[in-house]
Amino acid sequence: MGKYKVLIIDDMDTVISRAKEIIGDRYKLAVASSVDNAMDKIKKDPPDIILCDLNMPETDGFDFFGKLKGSKYKDIPVIFVVLETSIITKTRAYEMGVVDFIQKPFVPFEMFKKIETQLKLKEIGWQFKM
Repeated sequence: MGKYKVLIIDDMDTVISRAKEIIGDRYKLAVASSVDNAMDKIKKDPPDIILCDLNMPETDGFDFFGKLKGSKYKDIPVIFVVLETSIITKTRAYEMGVVDFIQKPFVPFEMFKKIETQLKLKEIGWQFKM
């Protein structure tokens, strides 16, 4: 199998650029700046994993996640990208099925390990069920 496909959903070009710098050599990247754009890209070429900004101006990561989970693409793992978050937000996300969080600014090793772990889990077919 070739490189895994990672979809990055974020409305800030600086965040997308930094993510590309860190993981662009390891993964085939696609980017979307909105939920609608992301859903279009997912339908055309489903990624192996999605990194989604939790806080975007038009909608938030929870809205995106709800749309994704209501579609045939519901098994694509989603990692929320956050500047900061509360335990209440994390609990809500985990209960919905979000697999992990990556903190901004990105720590390259952490970013690699979190993505790599979720891709390995997906590859062996493991999913945590609540």
